[in-house]
Amino acid sequence: MNFGIEIPAMGASEIVRLAVLGEKVGFDTVWWTDHFSGGPPTEIMPELFTVMAIMGHETKRVKVGSAVTDVRRRHPATVAQTAATLDVMSDGRTILGLGAGEATNLAPMGISAQNMHGRLEEGIKLIRMLWAADHLHPANFQGKFYALKNAFLQVKPSQKRGPPIYVAAYGPKMLELAGELGDGWIPFAHTPETFQWGFDIVKKSLSEHGRSLDGFSVAYAPNSTVSTDREAARKVITPIAKTGVAIMPQQYEQLMGKRHPGFEYSMAGSPDLKNITELKDTIPEDIALKTVIWGTPDDCIEQIESFAKVGCNHVIFAIRGKDLDQVITLFGSKVLPYFQNDKKETKNNQPK
Repeated sequence: MNFGIEIPAMGASEIVRLAVLGEKVGFDTVWWTDHFSGGPPTEIMPELFTVMAIMGHETKRVKVGSAVTDVRRRHPATVAQTAATLDVMSDGRTILGLGAGEATNLAPMGISAQNMHGRLEEGIKLIRMLWAADHLHPANFQGKFYALKNAFLQVKPSQKRGPPIYVAAYGPKMLELAGELGDGWIPFAHTPETFQWGFDIVKKSLSEHGRSLDGFSVAYAPNSTVSTDREAARKVITPIAKTGVAIMPQQYEQLMGKRHPGFEYSMAGSPDLKNITELKDTIPEDIALKTVIWGTPDDCIEQIESFAKVGCNHVIFAIRGKDLDQVITLFGSKVLPYFQNDKKETKNNQPK
């Protein structure tokens, strides 16, 4: 089991400081997101790749990931060049999280949200082709949305195949794409049961395309908080957990057993905090809390094990709380060692 932290919206310097703390207390990966805007208007959303570059420079061991970007606001060639540059700068510690995009980021800027699946599929193929191409072996591709003609980049990633690509996927077609082209799967707002449903589709796709789970990261990025005071943790995480379900139509419909009321209530529509608040208030607390990691360290360990049992091998805590230093430190000192010690015991108990 690997562990990471996804840092919430705040100034770039503070994001980097928390990433350094995450490395210090034992995390394997650190992540930042990619939004023009989202959430309360008082939040700060610095540009993804700038932050990743500084995070990589200020850390030495952890891998640095995007959670997640897309190939609509940036051409796949730009994403490929940027990710390759980051990989060189971080000595091969870059992870590229990619999703189809969301109208929350696209519509206000006049960017089309049509053909999300097709554009992501072609985008991943182009990125990999460009990482492999050079002036003697340029890339050529003619797709429905993108094209390459004798194309190559004059920067190569440090990792042999390039940074691993984790696909953010929820519906069946996207889950199949994760299994076909991804090096990992990175969702959020799941219960263990719905996570297993999605993972089953990913596994089937892997098999159908002649691939195995060896080296494939089965990640989960839940909103998370930990405290010695269970009730305090519940108060922090409950409204966040409800919002996470409300903004994701696929998750809402699976968990609530009814149709999502509309894009204006989701990350796939124009942001309207009033509408999202109205919808999240209808979601039962017990359902919402099954999608997050929260409570005392022992509570969190039990919840992580429930996801590990259905195949998760990389938990990325989207950390929440009033004192994020304390949350990161408590996860690092009281939760991670349980799984690290479990690994050691398992290894020591192997027959010789």
